[in-house]
Amino acid sequence: RNMYEKIARTADTHKRFQRMRVDRVKKQSGYDEVKYWARNFTPTDAPLPRFSIADTTKILKDSLAVLGPEYSRELAALLDPANGRLDIVGGENRVPGAFANGFLGKPQSIFFCFNYEGYFDDLDAFAHEAGHAVHFQLMGNNKVRPAYADGPSYFTESFAMFNELVMTDHLYTNESDPARKIYFLEQFMTYANYLYSNTMNAAMEQAIYDKVGGSDNTSADDINAVAKSVGSRFSIWYDKQDELKMRWMDIHHFYDAPMYYPNYVYAQLLALKYYQLYKRDPKTFVPKYLDLMRNGFDAPPSGLLKKFLGVNLRDPQLVPNAVGILDDRLDELDVLYKKR
Repeated sequence: RNMYEKIARTADTHKRFQRMRVDRVKKQSGYDEVKYWARNFTPTDAPLPRFSIADTTKILKDSLAVLGPEYSRELAALLDPANGRLDIVGGENRVPGAFANGFLGKPQSIFFCFNYEGYFDDLDAFAHEAGHAVHFQLMGNNKVRPAYADGPSYFTESFAMFNELVMTDHLYTNESDPARKIYFLEQFMTYANYLYSNTMNAAMEQAIYDKVGGSDNTSADDINAVAKSVGSRFSIWYDKQDELKMRWMDIHHFYDAPMYYPNYVYAQLLALKYYQLYKRDPKTFVPKYLDLMRNGFDAPPSGLLKKFLGVNLRDPQLVPNAVGILDDRLDELDVLYKKR
């Protein structure tokens, strides 16, 4: 609850990004008013980038090469079709999604994609799940005992989310076309700002439990009111679109994985912390980060983070540092918007 509150107090950063996107959509579309469902409007003369499997493989290899030769070797082995570790399904009307699984010892990690269409989300899913797959290989190379191969979800997810930030940052930094450069920075901000959407969902679920637990007769209207109150703290859209107060009905984690969202909150915070340390001093950060990944989970995350990276989960600067990254990138996006 304390962490949700700390993040909520910085939500103006998220709202600033949302308002910038609304202004951008107005300029591109000519709409007098931008509704929630039009927030990701794509101009007909600027179609979304598409990536073949070959494109995706090259992008992942190039962007994640910064993590060193062992990481690059294991990533290349995963992505090589000859090794039979990828199962990628394409086609129309398929449910999106992907997962990776890994095994210590002789069996090797695998990646399965339910529906590859070549959009940025597919590319991002590859970066994320490849992070899990390579993590297993690094632990295996280090002969981690099976008992120490699985850690808390918020910890394991943080490594995969860091991959997403590094990959998207690489695309943005190395892009020369102005329109595509803007697009990649928008994607970086969208994924980094999941800190706020995930915290909103976590805080909303907690508030609903608190409401139900303190009442003998909680109606759907009561829950709507809770959802709107929480949502309005994190997003501009809950005050603009009243129907969003009913969104709690459509968040499947609330039903099939209750109270899982705190994992996403801490994972995103840690990923942004890794990214901050990486950008500040990559030569110092990368070896320590890889040592952390190789180590396995023979101690609580708080101890491992402190030992390998000097990161304190209770550091009062954890949230301000993350928000500082987002504010800096918003300033860059503002400059790019003004040029086009």
